[in-house]
Amino acid sequence: MPRQWTPEQKEAQRQRMLGNRRGEYLRGIAKNPTGVVLSKADSNRLSRQRHPDKYTADARRESRKASDTAYREKPEYQESRKKYVGSGKKAIADKDFHLRHAYGKTFQDKVDQYNKQEGECDVCHKPLPEEVSKCNWDHNHTTGKMRSIVHLRCNLVVGVVESDLHDLAVAYVKRYSNE
Repeated sequence: MPRQWTPEQKEAQRQRMLGNRRGEYLRGIAKNPTGVVLSKADSNRLSRQRHPDKYTADARRESRKASDTAYREKPEYQESRKKYVGSGKKAIADKDFHLRHAYGKTFQDKVDQYNKQEGECDVCHKPLPEEVSKCNWDHNHTTGKMRSIVHLRCNLVVGVVESDLHDLAVAYVKRYSNE
């Protein structure tokens, strides 16, 4: 049977646990200087008010930067990083990150499209570079839909043709074609 505590015993136990020191934590609950029990959120708010210089965005940024720098200086991190970069996984992850966030596609999707086109540019029908990462994946800027793998130069031409600049460029070339 659990022990029954009298209110006096509960208060004595609470004082012993607090050690009569205000502002310390007791099972995640803080007491402020007035003796009122505060929630964790209120305690954090008061701490931010007492130490405003510690809680600015710049201070948090500096703190993260310092801990990140210390972590990156550790030999274990440097060895692990060197192994990761040397394996080629970082290069693939970087390419994959750009495609995934910009277009919702993966690098493997780009490789599959390259193979589907049999390594040929859809605009000029000349061979594409063997390294897929050096090829451009053309897309419609209005709809965002991916079209095909093309050379950088061909992609730039398609971009100009799609834009309002196309008619101006054609008129410019015609104007100076007699010279």
